[in-house]
Amino acid sequence: MAFPNGADGHRRATPAPAGVPPTYVRYLRDRLLEAEAGLTAMNERYERTKAGFDRCYARRGITPDTDIASWPPTAPR
Repeated sequence: MAFPNGADGHRRATPAPAGVPPTYVRYLRDRLLEAEAGLTAMNERYERTKAGFDRCYARRGITPDTDIASWPPTAPR
C-alpha cells in the first residue's frame, strides 16, 4: 500500500501494521481506488450538468454574476 511520504509528495510503499492480512490491505486499497474513481466520475457529470444549466439560463440573460444576491446562502439571522 502506498501513501504520500512527507513534503516531497513521492509515494512509497508502507507496510501494513502487524497482524493485518495483506489480502485485507489490498481489498481496502481496491475499494478506495473504486471510491475515488466514482467520485471523479460524479464530479465530471456534475460539471457537464452545471455547464448545460448555465448555458440554458445564459440564453435567457440570467447569469450568476447579475442574478444571485448571495452565494453561498447564509443562515437567517
